[in-house]
Amino acid sequence: MSFLFFNITLFAEDPWGRDSNLTSIPPPSPKSSFGISSINFFQEIISPIDGIRSCYRPSSSQYMKDAIYAYGFFSGIALGCDRLLRENGDEWYYRSIESQSFTFKYDPVNPVIESFDTLRFQNIK
Repeated sequence: MSFLFFNITLFAEDPWGRDSNLTSIPPPSPKSSFGISSINFFQEIISPIDGIRSCYRPSSSQYMKDAIYAYGFFSGIALGCDRLLRENGDEWYYRSIESQSFTFKYDPVNPVIESFDTLRFQNIK
């Protein structure tokens, strides 16, 4: 009888657990929405015509979008511009990724954790 009770209580909880709300993202500000929409325009319209130029993964435009989500508009733009200035063919001593017969430099945006209750960053594509 206790085995049956244990199985019922085991599956009675939320399937994602109590910590499922840790990945919630607050809505972006109007400045951030404008920046993200302009990056989306670049990624969907200009980048397919221009071809792959970034030697980083995630690409520099995706990095800037992730930085805007994580740190806000001005800090995200500053981090994205810093990333664009590092876009070169110099040797990379850190983690790399092999994809499509190319070696890409791996450099993601680090997440910002304000507290254990909320997580402000999630990799959004």
